[in-house]
Amino acid sequence: MDKATYDQLSAMGYREIFRACREDPTLDSGSPDVQFLLALCVRDGRGVRKDPKTFQKVLEWCMEKGSLLAIGYRAGYEKGRLEAEQKKETQDAREDSVPFHEKGRPEAERKKEETPVTVLFLTRPTVPKRVNADSPEPAGGMPDRGDIRAGNERTFEQAPADGAERIRRILDAGNDSGIRELWESGEFERLLGGMDESKRKEVLAELFLLLRQYQQKGLQEMLDISRKMIVRILEGKVYVSDLQLTTKNENGEEETLPILWFAVWLGDEVLARYLLQNGANPNLVRFCRLAGGVALNRYVLGECILQANLPMARLLLDNGANVRKMDGKRGADGSESLTSPLAYAVLRNSAECVCLLLEKGIDPNEGYHYRDKEGKWHLQSALYLAVQHTKNLEIARLLLAGGANPDTAGSLTNVQGEMLRLLLKYPRQSY
Repeated sequence: MDKATYDQLSAMGYREIFRACREDPTLDSGSPDVQFLLALCVRDGRGVRKDPKTFQKVLEWCMEKGSLLAIGYRAGYEKGRLEAEQKKETQDAREDSVPFHEKGRPEAERKKEETPVTVLFLTRPTVPKRVNADSPEPAGGMPDRGDIRAGNERTFEQAPADGAERIRRILDAGNDSGIRELWESGEFERLLGGMDESKRKEVLAELFLLLRQYQQKGLQEMLDISRKMIVRILEGKVYVSDLQLTTKNENGEEETLPILWFAVWLGDEVLARYLLQNGANPNLVRFCRLAGGVALNRYVLGECILQANLPMARLLLDNGANVRKMDGKRGADGSESLTSPLAYAVLRNSAECVCLLLEKGIDPNEGYHYRDKEGKWHLQSALYLAVQHTKNLEIARLLLAGGANPDTAGSLTNVQGEMLRLLLKYPRQSY
């Protein structure tokens, strides 16, 4: 592989590399070099879920097959590992010179010995007596009580005692009045100021669970408060486009997904709009393994169409979601399939979603692609699904009016009534 091709492919995502291989006959997706580039996508999470174990396995295979890219990568990795080991040995030698009772303490902490310690008075301190009211404080005496109080307030604001834990306790209790007071009193803002990003993510996960409960109960006021808390966490402190949370998937296994997925799952259009306006990717793809060893790639638009959530689908499309992205599935037996958002809309009997996708420029002849045992790809068009599977006359009429090829409707042997009369209105080359 020449350098120009390498530079071009290394900048692509997982599916984009496959697409480039299909378009360029000189590229073989099964070659060791291309497989190595795909493995880098798995390592970095570009267009596919991060999977370090899979990356290592593919890397070993590529090296066995003689991929110079993989061999060069491993050589660079080994060099970095040796440098890290040498650095650790130097650090260990430095630790050996530290007195025994000081070992285990970070070096930065040991250097703070001369730093003054702030003392918080939990009871009223004993103030030295003055000779008279006009006499000054004795040298080294206590500061004015007002200064002590102000100093304590500043200290608490800068370093609240485990603010994330306090917020989580209030949220877990599910007491609406306590949550409302937490927000309206400003305590949420104050506690939030002392948290690092990992603590903020923990609170964020709790708030998403709470958001779902309030949606189910229809408590609009509490729904708005929880949304405001989520937005406040995101503002300026966490990069929305990179933020991910952990949940349990269909198999009960933990799975880490971008925050926009949670907003779509919850059907929260307000929160999804905020995320999209602040950098969230409308073409997110989820990679997971389902029961039976089935591997699934699903785009967030496909997830939205599966829910038949028309407002959310329109929001994603208005913010740059690509209607041509298709979800992929690979079975343990080697079977493969690609499903268009239009196929999802037809199978969900959602005429509104079909209209929206056609309006946004999707190919009306798209649908469900699958590969047979001989390796040949076949297409069941959206019209075929509407005629032969869901038997939805309204959707069939929409597809034909939108330019669907009537030849893709399949055999008319078992088609009857209004559906048959509709199809006979359109000229076909085969019956």
